[in-house]
Amino acid sequence: MRAASSSEGPHNAPDLWHPAAVITAARFQRLLDAASFGGAGLAVALGLIVVGWFVLDRHERGLLRGPAVLVTVHAAVAGACLLLPERAPFVSGLHVLAFGLLLLAIGRASFLLLIHALVVRRGRVPLPRIIQDILQGLLYTAVLLAVLRAAGVEPSSLLTTSALLTAVLGLSLQETLGNLFAGLAIQAQRPFEIDDWIQFDADASNVGRVVEINWRATRVRTVDGVEITVPNGALARASIRNYSKPTTAVRRAVTVALPYAVPPTDAHAVLLQAVRSSPEVLQEPAPDIVTLGFGDAGVEYKVRFWTDQFGRREPVDGDVRDRVWFALQRAGHPIPFPARTVLMHDAGHEARAADQTLAAEHRERTLRFVDLFRGLPDDVLDALARGSKRRFFMAGETVIAEGDEGDELFVVERGEVEVLLTRHGEAMRVSVIGASGFFGEMSLMTGEKRRATVRALGPSALLVVDKAVLAPVLGAHPEFALEMSTMLAARELALGQVPIGPEMNGQAVVEVRSRDLLDRIRKFFGLR
Repeated sequence: MRAASSSEGPHNAPDLWHPAAVITAARFQRLLDAASFGGAGLAVALGLIVVGWFVLDRHERGLLRGPAVLVTVHAAVAGACLLLPERAPFVSGLHVLAFGLLLLAIGRASFLLLIHALVVRRGRVPLPRIIQDILQGLLYTAVLLAVLRAAGVEPSSLLTTSALLTAVLGLSLQETLGNLFAGLAIQAQRPFEIDDWIQFDADASNVGRVVEINWRATRVRTVDGVEITVPNGALARASIRNYSKPTTAVRRAVTVALPYAVPPTDAHAVLLQAVRSSPEVLQEPAPDIVTLGFGDAGVEYKVRFWTDQFGRREPVDGDVRDRVWFALQRAGHPIPFPARTVLMHDAGHEARAADQTLAAEHRERTLRFVDLFRGLPDDVLDALARGSKRRFFMAGETVIAEGDEGDELFVVERGEVEVLLTRHGEAMRVSVIGASGFFGEMSLMTGEKRRATVRALGPSALLVVDKAVLAPVLGAHPEFALEMSTMLAARELALGQVPIGPEMNGQAVVEVRSRDLLDRIRKFFGLR
């Protein structure tokens, strides 16, 4: 009876004890065992997490929390399957859930290691966001298909029965899919990369640095700090200018007009010297000057140069314009205004003479503080002031170079300059000359080559006295040559530029050096 009653139990039991249910549970159990490889699947997931902990950078290890959580939940679900009755209706669903969690954990950990390996091979260059998104999408799709097949659902049947839904989704996501495939094309053709400077339409203001390329759009940041999001489809149809390829060197240009009286050869020389002194202008490829045409204001020249600082292109252009202005001022070439027919009233010779006298008096007051000219009479000093010239220099520009020929004396009217000597192949600063200081006196008096390099420390105004201005003064007053030679000898002694013998005092050294300098001055100026 007991055997009979027990044999009838399954026939009287609910659907839980139906043979089909038992077969299904057994099938899922076999699927779970096959997926876990007898527990090897869990070991693989844990192994990938441990490897990732040692391989990934410190700031990337936080990404392993996701796989770790998935493995933990998988273990909890698998443990619940062991504790629950084998014939419970939801045990098969838990088996599928545990299977899916384990696959997600393995896939996510493998994805992190793959991305890290690709980044290392690319020289630590971040992998584009769109590539990462596509790889993750393929990963999740593969996991979903495996879970559906484990649950007894054939994925191909879903695709067949949902043809209408697929068509509706395709039409509604047409633009999104277009951006996706355009992003893939951009990654395949690589017209630009992260950190490249590009222009993506005809508007010159739409120039920026690429900061991200994702599956839908590309983000570009302009020099104004404005971030522009451009759909990949629009970029695929646009003509893109890449200012970072094939090299980071790009050519820039500024335009300037000079008077018609300035010969083009002189204009080219002055402009080239100015642009070459800019620290952010490349010397190779070399800058050049092109004569554009003849305008209302004068002859127009284009100053063309190369720089690898495209992100600072506007400050670089501005620095070149500044240096051009200073160079033109020193050369005596004013930047002309557009020519117009203007009726003017002549202020008269007296007014112009008054202006010239006022300017000469200002220069005379400056020259009076120079030791070399301190003992000269007022009329002689006035002649020097009227013949002197004012030159302007900007910070970093060279006034004179060591070893160059010259016959000019410079007096610092405003600003500061530094004196550099070449020692062991390097330029060393030896002194700084401020307002009322002077330099170049030996070249003025004897014509010798420059002993040092002098460079402006900031915007400076210098008065220049040359041989042509001083020669008439010494011709009319040859006795001043002796006073100047004595002053020059004393200055050299004070600067330590004249050696003193063991049996000579300072006065004797000055007398000997003064006689030598006097002979050189008379010879240089043709004095008796």
